[in-house]
Amino acid sequence: MTYKIILASQPQKFLRSLNAPKLLLQFQEAFNSITVDPKKGRPLVGPLKGIYSWRVRTYRILYEIIEQKIHVHILEIDHRKKIYKK
Repeated sequence: MTYKIILASQPQKFLRSLNAPKLLLQFQEAFNSITVDPKKGRPLVGPLKGIYSWRVRTYRILYEIIEQKIHVHILEIDHRKKIYKK
């Protein structure tokens, strides 16, 4: 079963602002992996319980899995030092 990726506005802006084609390709590969098996990401704990994290170089993709609709909602993408402080 393949999940459908839904991007929130922040990840869309982040990806549009990237000027590194190789990094953009790595994000695309990460999205492809997430659609196949979204639970492979690291489940977060505490106030972020229910959200998963996927690593791409020094960046993190935060997402939630919506099983009823077979969707993965990409909530945020940012540098690892900033993403958990928001």
